[in-house]
Amino acid sequence: MTWGLSKFGENLCEGSGIGELMDDLGEALAAGGDVKMLGGGQPAHIPEIDAVWRRRMQEIMSDPGGLEKMIGNYDVPAGSELFRKALAKLFQKEFGWDTHF
Repeated sequence: MTWGLSKFGENLCEGSGIGELMDDLGEALAAGGDVKMLGGGQPAHIPEIDAVWRRRMQEIMSDPGGLEKMIGNYDVPAGSELFRKALAKLFQKEFGWDTHF
């Protein structure tokens, strides 16, 4: 017996713009060359930024429990208090904003 799809199911099985974009970007990357991926949420590889990410990942990996915290522990909905304080300090320094928690 063959079951037909509902109209909703048919729509889900059709292609999507984002799917086509991701296919295009993946094919461009797979073709090789000096491709700068600036679309579809894929950041370009900037050597200086990649070096920062690599260094930071090494720091996280060398901290006992760092990897587990990064990939499996959620912050509270308001976000990390440490991050919020650091961001508030940055805003105070850069923009003179009087930030409060």
